[in-house]
Amino acid sequence: MRVTRASERRSNAIKPGQPASGARFKAYNALLIASGRTTRPRSTRPGRLSSPLHGILPLSQDDAEEATSSPAQSTSIATPELGRVMQSQPSPPGPATLGQLHLSSQIPNSFRAFSGLPFFSSQGQQWIGDRTGQHVDLYRFYCYGPPWQSQRVARTEDMYAYFRAHDHLDLPHPNLLHEYLHKFRTSYRRVMFPVIELEGFQYTIQAAYEHKTTHYSPDIHGARACIFAFMAFMAIPERQSTMAEQYTYEAMFLVPGILQGMASIDAVQTLLTLTCSRLFLYGDAFSVDIMLSAAARFLFNLGGNIPTRTTSLFALRCRTLFWTIYTIDKELCFRTGRPPSLCDDQCDLTLPDETEYANQVGYGILPKPGPDHLHIAFPTDLRIAIIKSRIYTRLWSVPAQFKSDAELLQTIRELDVAVEEWKVHLPTVEDPVVLNPEMADDFDMRHRFWLLNFQYQYCVAAIHQTTTGCAAWIRDENQQLPGITSSLAVAVAASRSLLDILMDRRFSLEMGSFWFDSFYIISGVITLFCNILKNPLAPTVGNDISYFHMIARRIEEIRDPAEFQADRGRTREFVVELCRLAECAVHFANQYGSESP
Repeated sequence: MRVTRASERRSNAIKPGQPASGARFKAYNALLIASGRTTRPRSTRPGRLSSPLHGILPLSQDDAEEATSSPAQSTSIATPELGRVMQSQPSPPGPATLGQLHLSSQIPNSFRAFSGLPFFSSQGQQWIGDRTGQHVDLYRFYCYGPPWQSQRVARTEDMYAYFRAHDHLDLPHPNLLHEYLHKFRTSYRRVMFPVIELEGFQYTIQAAYEHKTTHYSPDIHGARACIFAFMAFMAIPERQSTMAEQYTYEAMFLVPGILQGMASIDAVQTLLTLTCSRLFLYGDAFSVDIMLSAAARFLFNLGGNIPTRTTSLFALRCRTLFWTIYTIDKELCFRTGRPPSLCDDQCDLTLPDETEYANQVGYGILPKPGPDHLHIAFPTDLRIAIIKSRIYTRLWSVPAQFKSDAELLQTIRELDVAVEEWKVHLPTVEDPVVLNPEMADDFDMRHRFWLLNFQYQYCVAAIHQTTTGCAAWIRDENQQLPGITSSLAVAVAASRSLLDILMDRRFSLEMGSFWFDSFYIISGVITLFCNILKNPLAPTVGNDISYFHMIARRIEEIRDPAEFQADRGRTREFVVELCRLAECAVHFANQYGSESP
């Protein structure tokens, strides 16, 4: 069945500037208040939280019976907290090992079944099995890491194995380094990923090659690591994955010395550049989270979290590094479910002056520069990064787990409005801003705008899907709660729109960005899959299942080195398995009726 355009299907979705979402949630708040089901005990924390492994280990049989018992049989504390207090966890058969506990922390908070349970948990998979008539075992897809992440992650043991078989590389020849610097200077990567600053990098080169240290680059060891990390970062767009890995290993080998040294620009740039390289090359959000945390701590030492009145190169560079780390930090919060490394309360979030930033990185914008053009700077628009931080803090942090249903719905409404207000100022792919014609067009600017739309659609879906954590819904997901069902419809519509971007043949899903984009792709697939299981006889099911087939084909069409094909195949197999289970759910509903178990 042909996939229709998102604009023709998103009748229930929010339009930019449309205030309907506020009315929708006000109506539902009134409904809950009238029914007396809005509040939870807030003076007493749930007793089951006393165990540090609660929500990580699969529930025991007794716990499962308690969680699935009727409200009259359960305490008013335990049952409402099941959906939001329980952390996302994988559910391998048998006793949990330390490795399984590690994997349990790798599932984002937004990945939930429409029952309110974590999608990959034992209870989440049971929910899938009840609606498909199949034995469900998704553990094989994430036993070595999430299906949106490459298994070819350059870990410490891989690095040591590499150096047992290979000699260490010398610093790159100055001619090669300057060639890469020229490409960086004349590309939009310099604007979007300001991992180095060209004027200051000359001090880094002097320290590494000539052993001349300065205040800007005080450590030879850190300068060498910074150069290797930069070379790895620049090798990725050149499709030189082997060279990128080699330079990555060299930089990683020097990281322990950096962590034991003083805070410096080179130290922060090395850790930040490695973070960007590994995130794009492997989708490795979990190990780079540690690197970015170290970079953030160094940045605090350098004072980059607060702007200064001075216009020195050092001060301006610290502030640019702060915003680059901030945007990636909030992205990692979404991908890992872990707390941020940069807490908003400890940072000055005054947006940088557009003209000052343009002069610093050397790009021009027409027409007159203004704050609406910051969407092309840094890894993502700074305003959506700030909104992401609010989403995490207000929906997924520990204090957020104790919100009443009314408070949760009010928060969702406010965050929804914030995202929509940001979207109004976002340019479309068809109408990009006019950029400096002197910049080489070696970076696909269209991908930038598609990525911003990815993030918009994902934020909308993640915000609205959080309504499944309401206590009233967890007690009985089959009851008629218009506020929640309409919110889930918005999440589903946003996921369809997200996948529509992928279906656009102008969108380039290539090896260099696949592992970064795949997180958004899988999130959309999971949301549509849950909707099919919730409504297996809906008229949109056939169209939604066709998405899975087309996504599997798009993944298969990617041209990448042979060493990455197995990883890509694992992601494709996960999509194919969800497609199979979705078709089983439709067959099961046709055979036994549409009533949910």
